[in-house]
Amino acid sequence: MKSLIWILGAPGTGKGKLSKSIAEEYGIECLSMGELLRKSGGMEIAEAARRGRLIPDRKAVELIMKETEREEGKEMIFDGFPRTVEQYRMFKEKDNAKVELIIWLRCEKNLIMERIQNRALKEPGRIDSSPETVRARLRGYEEVTHPLLDVFHFDRMPCV
Repeated sequence: MKSLIWILGAPGTGKGKLSKSIAEEYGIECLSMGELLRKSGGMEIAEAARRGRLIPDRKAVELIMKETEREEGKEMIFDGFPRTVEQYRMFKEKDNAKVELIIWLRCEKNLIMERIQNRALKEPGRIDSSPETVRARLRGYEEVTHPLLDVFHFDRMPCV
């Protein structure tokens, strides 16, 4: 059985940096939903990223499941997954992994905007870093991802 750590939070809260630090420190495989989406390409994914929207839940779960099947039995960190209640439920039904810990990062919106603008300067070409796209991503986070906190507490998931 796989042991998982999920690192979640709004865009720009530092999920990627924290995930990579933990992965390097403890020799754990790290899967970034954002990187998986950028690598998988496709018009549907590119258009969703450009508009600051999430891809369909089914597609997100398929991408993660394909990656986790290759890493059977290993400890893993998921950076940015699940992003919706439906993704969480679909993953729970399909995978027998044990979520050991959920780390939920919080950050002030003005700092998030500053971080993403700085990241855009360091990583030109990212289509998800324009101010309009960031605002759309933050709205999506508040409406779709943030409700996961209540579900995690209801399911007695180890969330800090």
